[in-house]
Amino acid sequence: MKPSRLLLLAMITLSIFAVARAESMNPCADAANLKLDGVEITKAAPVPAGTTIPPPYSGAQSTGPLPAHCRIDGIINRRKGAGGEEFGIGFAIALSDPPAWNGDFMMQGGGGGNGVVAYPTGANYAGDKPALARGFAVASTDTGHKTKTGPFDFTFIRDQQAYLDFAFLANAEVAEVAKQIIARYYAKPTSYSYFVGCSTGGREGMILSQRYPTVFNGIVSGDPAMRTGLSNLAISQWIPAAYSQAAPKDESGKPQIEKFLSTSERKLFMDSLMKTCDARDGVVDGMIFDPLGCSYDPAVLACKAGQIEGCIAPEKVAAIKKAFAGPKDAFGTQVYPGFLYDAGITMSGHIHRLQRSMSTRQHCTPLILS
Repeated sequence: MKPSRLLLLAMITLSIFAVARAESMNPCADAANLKLDGVEITKAAPVPAGTTIPPPYSGAQSTGPLPAHCRIDGIINRRKGAGGEEFGIGFAIALSDPPAWNGDFMMQGGGGGNGVVAYPTGANYAGDKPALARGFAVASTDTGHKTKTGPFDFTFIRDQQAYLDFAFLANAEVAEVAKQIIARYYAKPTSYSYFVGCSTGGREGMILSQRYPTVFNGIVSGDPAMRTGLSNLAISQWIPAAYSQAAPKDESGKPQIEKFLSTSERKLFMDSLMKTCDARDGVVDGMIFDPLGCSYDPAVLACKAGQIEGCIAPEKVAAIKKAFAGPKDAFGTQVYPGFLYDAGITMSGHIHRLQRSMSTRQHCTPLILS
């Protein structure tokens, strides 16, 4: 063999070796080969900086742009369950590039009936910058089943294990697996671990704090969906029924709840509320941090006889007070707690990021002054 051909062969061999070595030093690629008991890694791939996650549903906001990270997907305890259906606890972990990792782990809670592995960004209660962009490693899970008909598909409960996974088992299992993966990826364990959830995620946080108090160093449990039958009664039926009594009617006589308060009446209400309760925490900042101590009574805005400006019609004030008092049965017994007055109640629809001047928190349930 001629020297030039030998040199070329040597160069090719070295190139192949260099590529193989580089790949073996890629922690994201290596993650696909992780071996953990009962865990199947289904995908591990780098995600470039600047990626934006599209909104999960119409009207929601997109998340991003995100920093460069490694996303790892997997399933815990894959199995055949009731009716021959496949079950397993699906999860995803987003790992910040090693230099950007802050040493901590955040697990994001689910919503509705779960059944979907949401993109693990850690957006809840993070203001304008999701946890992933703050350097956290973030995990999410479907809690053991796949939805078929939408966010409130609960047909999975026919399988007892799937129901138990959803009820309380899955999040703790995913957290422990995530910690193992994080430790291997970064070659050191997490310093602190947090759980953040809202609605169903809030319920998950409450349960984790009681059943698994050592898994997380801190838990944020927003609007926990406990006793959901009664909470749905309060939000979906009691409040609309109260507002319907004073809302304007369309040509067919149907109440137009979305027009219950005019823009000027909303502002009047908010100005009056903030004047009464904003400063209770010692700072006038457009937020109410002492809602329990906010003894606001909308009756102060009720129009007096002959008054038509700078006030709200007495029947509307009565409807607001009834709605906020919460549902009662025919005997006057409270069946679900009343609602607190806060700085977001004159907003409409779902709020995902309030302006910084108002708050840096996120809200995951519909607000109730339509």
